[in-house]
Amino acid sequence: VEETVEILSTPIPRKGDPGARPAHLGPNTGPPRHITEQGEAKAASYAAWSQKKGPFVGLAGADALKQVMLTAIKSYILLWDLIHDAPPRLLEAIISQFEPRYLLPNETVIVDEEPDADFLFIVIHGEFVVTLEGAEIDHIGQGDIQGAAQLLTLNDWTRTVRVSATNRGE
Repeated sequence: VEETVEILSTPIPRKGDPGARPAHLGPNTGPPRHITEQGEAKAASYAAWSQKKGPFVGLAGADALKQVMLTAIKSYILLWDLIHDAPPRLLEAIISQFEPRYLLPNETVIVDEEPDADFLFIVIHGEFVVTLEGAEIDHIGQGDIQGAAQLLTLNDWTRTVRVSATNRGE
């Protein structure tokens, strides 16, 4: 628990970083990175565990997946701005609210314009397809967050998210 609080309590670098954006402009958006640009092995894989350097070197699978969740929260500006100066007790309470959900290929996570969508989710493992009015608009994967703006009632859900048909495993 102390490690979790320590990870979330460490501020993320902002100003002066190459490619950094001012916080008031919101997150840097754009086309998804190419698979060849992503470079690092997926958490909880042997490749990630056995690398010479990287965020998951030597971490057990469960610890690596938890690290994915913490890193995703920390790098998502909308969430980070809300919790960056929270007391350790509150950080522990926030993390304890996350529940794992195991999904099968083609299973739907959220449907367009869902009225009771009062949650956010972090993709810890797997690949998901995002569609808008039946058209595929994005693919999301490990470390991506969806639903924070909807949870804060900034806007409604306007897309459907489902597990990719080619996803292997749960």
